[in-house]
Amino acid sequence: MSNSGNFAEAVQQATTQLTTPPPAQETAPAQEVKTEQVAAPEVKTEPVAPQAPQVDPSVELLKRFGYDNEDDLKSSLTELNTFKQKESFYRELEQQYEELAKKEDPLSLFANEEEYKNFLTAQKMGVNQGKDFGVVQKIVRTNMDQMDDLDVLSLKDQYDIPKFAGKDDKVKKALLEEIGVDVNDENFKLDHYKEHLTEEQDLKLARLANQARQFFNQNKADVKIPERVDYKQKIQERLQQRQDRFNQLNTAWKEQANRIAESSNQVKYVEKNEKGEVVDEFVYDVDAEFKQSIPEIVNNYAVTNNVEPTPENVKAVTELMMNAYKVANWEKMLKSARNEARTQVREQLDKERFNGQPINKTEAPPDRKPDETDEIRLIASKLFK
Repeated sequence: MSNSGNFAEAVQQATTQLTTPPPAQETAPAQEVKTEQVAAPEVKTEPVAPQAPQVDPSVELLKRFGYDNEDDLKSSLTELNTFKQKESFYRELEQQYEELAKKEDPLSLFANEEEYKNFLTAQKMGVNQGKDFGVVQKIVRTNMDQMDDLDVLSLKDQYDIPKFAGKDDKVKKALLEEIGVDVNDENFKLDHYKEHLTEEQDLKLARLANQARQFFNQNKADVKIPERVDYKQKIQERLQQRQDRFNQLNTAWKEQANRIAESSNQVKYVEKNEKGEVVDEFVYDVDAEFKQSIPEIVNNYAVTNNVEPTPENVKAVTELMMNAYKVANWEKMLKSARNEARTQVREQLDKERFNGQPINKTEAPPDRKPDETDEIRLIASKLFK
């Protein structure tokens, strides 16, 4: 029993020590701390220079190549693609132009001028008029002064009488017989005919051969090669002449066109009244937009059609232009004429109803409407003359 009691007291004492707070310790009074103001060092700032605006490198690159912006570049690329698409077409046209210019130059068809002259000589000597082609070509291409007398005479007969062309031996024997040579002699050889000629026969043969040579040489000498023409230059000159003519007419018509524009203020339909006087039946004011376009219209028509600005032509062009304006503005003019006709019909009806007296505006309007027959008649008289 004594042990259990001691254990209980020990537990209670330990519990008391755990739950009881320790006694407070005495602390010294806090001393007042004095702080002094410390001046902050002055910081000097220098003004910052404004920075240049940042430039897009792509924009710089565009400007370097002559483009203002990206849209300008895209437009150029589009034009380039269009050009590439048409390039082959233009090249083909250029080739056709070169071929055409070449065909216009006869010399381009021959190896040299001598060949061209031979061709012209053959044409002159009737190669296409029944003369034998081979004979003519031999005449054209052979130096007659170096040809044997008998060969020249044989060639002349074959030229004059085409049915003997190519029968050289027969023609030569016939020629020798004409001057008295016995071609039937067993010792006669055509290749050595000169051995069988007397001096008189040789002289006669030479005289006849000289006459034939003169004929051939004269025909050759008469042929002249036309002066070679630069057809490209000729085409350019023609184009320049057309441009000069265009500029001339354009300048000549400019003043006339301005005068026409100044005077073209109205479209008028006229008629004679009871006194025989010409009066305006219908007038339509020409719009300002058309007046401004008149000089260009007149110039384009007159210059394109190569029309000289004579008084007669100026009048004809003016009428043609105004007629075109009437056709283009027919509906507007018809509407204006209809409105004017209605107004005139109403005024006529009012005049008949009120007999020239002031209209009583408080009175109800007349029941009768304008007669459509009268209205149509007025419109027709204005526009269908």
